[in-house]
Amino acid sequence: MTPPRRRTHAVSDEAIAALRARLLERASRIVAREGVDGCSLTAVAREAGCSIGMIQHHFQTRDALVLASIEHRSEQALAEWSRLRSASPDPVRALGSLLSFAVEGEETLTDAWGFWLQAYIASPKHPEIRATVTRTLEVWRAMFVDTIAAAREAGRIPRDIEPERTAAHLIAVTDGLAMHALGGFYGTGAADMRRSLLRIAADLLSLEPRDLDPGDLDPGDREKSDREATRDHETTRGRASTEARDREASGEPSPQNRAPQRPLTREDAR
Repeated sequence: MTPPRRRTHAVSDEAIAALRARLLERASRIVAREGVDGCSLTAVAREAGCSIGMIQHHFQTRDALVLASIEHRSEQALAEWSRLRSASPDPVRALGSLLSFAVEGEETLTDAWGFWLQAYIASPKHPEIRATVTRTLEVWRAMFVDTIAAAREAGRIPRDIEPERTAAHLIAVTDGLAMHALGGFYGTGAADMRRSLLRIAADLLSLEPRDLDPGDLDPGDREKSDREATRDHETTRGRASTEARDREASGEPSPQNRAPQRPLTREDAR
């Protein structure tokens, strides 16, 4: 008699991890659509294509499944934020990447922000959910603070900009714009949110939107930025020409033709 084949621990671990990930993803989708209270074991089982008993085997209760799905999404977000921040050596561009991801990453705005909105709503009634969301938001805010501080230290933004205050403003603006875009209020969509967010961030940091992320600007914004850059260049060149004419009229030599000044000696100082 041939003994039954036994699955190795490696295969079993991989299968278990894949099943858990599928259950968590399905649960998070339901939370985004129906809210925490609408995420039942029956709904998750139907969407995941498994039995309620299978879900209970891994998570025991509905509340445990919901909390695990929020923790799962938090871990995914933290990993992606860290990757985006370290992907660019320029802290200004890194900040632009974080802002763009705040609008849409791999998921649509509706899926991503729908989930987090429901997590926010559930937090006052569920201390465990509130604790997880709080930890995630603290890391999110710290990434903004650190990136803005790095941009200031690198001389990319003015020295008088306060990272803590600016980060708080940017996060508040991001949350507010996301609510508008999620509900379609004021005709706001994902593209509108991205443009508005980049413009507001640029104003707060004394930058141009193209400095943060030129790829996320629409053609009209890019054309405007190009015109502004050309105008600034022409203004500088015109100012230099005017100064040259003034020097010529007064007989003053140009900086290139001036004789180098003799260094001061001790005799001069006496």
